[in-house]
Amino acid sequence: MTADAPKAPKSEKQKANKKVGAGVAKKKHRQPCTIFFETQRGRCESSQLESSWREDRSNEATTNLVPFQDDTVSWLSPYIEADFRLPTTYQPYRGVQFDQLYICHFLSAFAFNGSQKEGFHVWSKELLPMRHKNSTLIYATRAASMAFYGRICQDENTVIEACRWYSASLQSQRESLELARVGRDERDTSVAAICAAILLSTFESMVSTTPLGWLQHYEGAVKVIEILGPEACQSGLLHSLFRSVRHGSVAISMTLEEPSIFSTDVWNTVPFKLQPPSAFDELVGIMLQIPSCLPLRNEMQKFQGVDAVASELYRTYLASKSQHILLCLHQYWEQYQQYIDPNYERRMNRSSPLFGADYSPLDEDVIFQDSCSATYTAQYDSANIAALTYLTAASVVPAKYERKIAQHGDSVLASIAYHELLGSFSGGSFSMILPTKIVCMMSPFESQRSTAQEALRKWGAGRGVSDICTVAAPNVLRPSTEVSIPMEIMF
Repeated sequence: MTADAPKAPKSEKQKANKKVGAGVAKKKHRQPCTIFFETQRGRCESSQLESSWREDRSNEATTNLVPFQDDTVSWLSPYIEADFRLPTTYQPYRGVQFDQLYICHFLSAFAFNGSQKEGFHVWSKELLPMRHKNSTLIYATRAASMAFYGRICQDENTVIEACRWYSASLQSQRESLELARVGRDERDTSVAAICAAILLSTFESMVSTTPLGWLQHYEGAVKVIEILGPEACQSGLLHSLFRSVRHGSVAISMTLEEPSIFSTDVWNTVPFKLQPPSAFDELVGIMLQIPSCLPLRNEMQKFQGVDAVASELYRTYLASKSQHILLCLHQYWEQYQQYIDPNYERRMNRSSPLFGADYSPLDEDVIFQDSCSATYTAQYDSANIAALTYLTAASVVPAKYERKIAQHGDSVLASIAYHELLGSFSGGSFSMILPTKIVCMMSPFESQRSTAQEALRKWGAGRGVSDICTVAAPNVLRPSTEVSIPMEIMF
């Protein structure tokens, strides 16, 4: 659509030419600016724009025309004299800008603002330059980033468009895996496959197509790393991806109720030969041992009342295993507490609301250093809750460990409150879900469970991850009529 520019008065030379050449049609010359705009407009009209960035021009009207200003008229005066028609309603292609907008918002959910500590997904900073090398990564990135943006802004149209990119990424992933061994670099293909699997799992965390969709994609990433072997994960981007997948496998193994492949000695040593494990890597290594307690507890309960000797044997094994994990956690915290959370002891020594005291988890004297420290602490507390729960099951005096569980549960809730104080983009949007669910399912106190449930609702709604909080397995949110969660339920 073009706008008619006002015609400038004819010059004296033009008037003279008109007198001399009366009756002769004057030849019109196309100015370079006219050619440029028409060429650009032709390219825009002929290009096949991708569906998520099609612009709806049905509402365009003449009221959208840009009025001429004095400086505009001055700059365009040579072309106005030549009857130049300016296509003022032309809008350039903005797909790239929107693509970057979605991705930047998405990656901000992984970043810990203002923290000097290493985050959980350090590989994510390589996503922008890397994704253009693989179509599956392009589609998966758009699916995850648009789903996150749509959930945050409560824009269902964006979420629907994200689902289309999700479908396209699944199809592209199948094709790329089938052709992975035909004329391609195996390492690059594996890196792309792992990244795509993580992104698709993240999409399922926000838009759950099936309750276990997030888990199945993450299992795919674990399988690719397992095929590559621990030696291939010693450096570079694969090492960063391994560390991220290793952390996610904690939730997977606890959901499936089976130990992770990463809990073995070879996977805890070989990938860290060139790069020593960070403080968080060591914590993840301890957390990976927790699911091994579950089979012992199940066997102990299986033989109760049937075979007293077998039941007592498994009870002894369970008590020994859980105590060993608690000892490792204690030694770990003695080494890293001042680095992660110097105020932790003062926070734990304060009275809990479960014991009738006025308690505020965000007082100045017990505040966290930053959002990364709050997330690290929540992971540590949730590991203690799980190990203490198993020790309680193996103890002849179950109430002995209730106060410790309550203190660690309060610390997790304090971490959540600190994140909420900082806002939706404090980081740790996905990493805080597991500790919160552990409080929901393992705390013996109804007040903590209900507080954690409400935190999951608020966390999911405010950070775009409502599906992993309220829909995806394990779904720990119960109807309000239920007042308790059985201790037998395991993550």
